[in-house]
Amino acid sequence: MADARPWVTEYDLMVGWDQHNELCIPPWPPRFSPMHNHVVIGTMHWLANKSEWSQGEKVFIENRLYCKHFHNIGYLIPHVPLPLPGWVMLLVIIPLSSSKIVLGSFTVHAHNEPAGLHWMTLNCWSGFPKPSGLTIPTRLPTVWVGVSGLDLLLSILYAGADMLLSWQLNKFFDNRLKEPLETVLKMALKKALGETVEKWLEKEVEEAIHQLVIKLSTELVKKISSKYAKDLFKAIGKSVKKTVGDWFGRTNPGMQEKYIRVYEAEAPRTYASFVYAHTVPAGQQALTEVLAEQYPEVAVTSLADSLELTPPYAEFEQAFVENFGEVATRGTRVLLSGDEWEKLLQTSQANDD
Repeated sequence: MADARPWVTEYDLMVGWDQHNELCIPPWPPRFSPMHNHVVIGTMHWLANKSEWSQGEKVFIENRLYCKHFHNIGYLIPHVPLPLPGWVMLLVIIPLSSSKIVLGSFTVHAHNEPAGLHWMTLNCWSGFPKPSGLTIPTRLPTVWVGVSGLDLLLSILYAGADMLLSWQLNKFFDNRLKEPLETVLKMALKKALGETVEKWLEKEVEEAIHQLVIKLSTELVKKISSKYAKDLFKAIGKSVKKTVGDWFGRTNPGMQEKYIRVYEAEAPRTYASFVYAHTVPAGQQALTEVLAEQYPEVAVTSLADSLELTPPYAEFEQAFVENFGEVATRGTRVLLSGDEWEKLLQTSQANDD
């Protein structure tokens, strides 16, 4: 990794797999299938992601529009269930799907947006989104962008922050909006299909609500990110520099292999800790403002100290380490093995001065 990667363009592919709660027909009556496997595929320029493209002067790469870091394919991504009987929930899953480019270059920009590079995508799942997609070029790439250890780390930390914001939004909707949504959907099903059918569709109602939450979460994360991402990203960047500075303070006389092995082992949980520390309070404050603005009919008072929006740290750490621990270790080794860490500390000191 951490060398050079092609810049993603509009007709490059995403291929991956997601897991969603499904309902299988046959057999009859339908059987609920938790975390059913789905193969997914789509192009970066998709049916419902017009907002992902810059509305200003167009920037082209190989006669195609470029993709930014965290570009989202958006809704209507085809899902093929495996095994095939798990198809009923596709009516809910496909319209509300998402897939975001994980890797960015934070020194190469277009329209002040970091370049989106070929690697993994953060895909929608039932539960936390996970990096289960892969981008594939559909042309011979000619524009390659260098990737540093710091790019790797900032990319996964941004993805970790997105995971936390999604968790907080899910909890908000579970606690505040799930019951009224469930009542409305069940009443509609009962009226349309009859009481007997409504009973065995309870799992479908639950998944429909979950997918609706994902859609609302995606839209709210966009709004939150536009207001708070810069400050949050700056705080995460400062934390990385502070961590490297602390590591350097423990070395004697320099960044030797024996120290690198210790620090790369510490890295996944260290990064999970400061993503959590910076994102949770920022997310609570942002949610208070954005939800009050978007849903004035819902009584949203201050959520800054709300326990309902404070995810258990152990749960987040486990999800982060499982999905990004190996990358955190690799990025740390790349950062510390050359002179990149020295340049980082020099930049930090110059900015402080």
